[in-house]
Amino acid sequence: MAYDVHWIVKYQVIYVGLLDDITLDDFRDSSKQIADYMDEAYSQEVTHKIIGVIDLTHAKLGTLMRFTLSAAQDIANVIDPRNLKAKPGFTILVTVSEVAKLITGLVIRLSRQPMTTVATLDEALNVVGNMYPELKIQLTTYQADEANKS
Repeated sequence: MAYDVHWIVKYQVIYVGLLDDITLDDFRDSSKQIADYMDEAYSQEVTHKIIGVIDLTHAKLGTLMRFTLSAAQDIANVIDPRNLKAKPGFTILVTVSEVAKLITGLVIRLSRQPMTTVATLDEALNVVGNMYPELKIQLTTYQADEANKS
């Protein structure tokens, strides 16, 4: 599996990590899993917005990067339509790759969600913490848990 989808803060902050060489099937499968997570969160009626953290630091987008515009369209074509109908949230892209920023930016803009780009996951969590101070304790706990795994 070339992706990892899980909650950073349950029903509020979702993590999507793309790993290694990514295929359109990976985008399709991860998109379905993201939509399932969002459906679950919205069914609980505990959140109005879901913050998405998309981590591309370990992704090798390979052949998808060769033709940027067609790659963005191909990816958009396999995204679960539930993602495009979701309530607006905010997306933070973790990458230093300019091409990855361009492709992901195009796809995210199709979903009409505001987005920003940072270089590390820690920076992304700081952005979320600054936007939503009430989540700082949970974000700090997540960071500590992730550091202990390493």
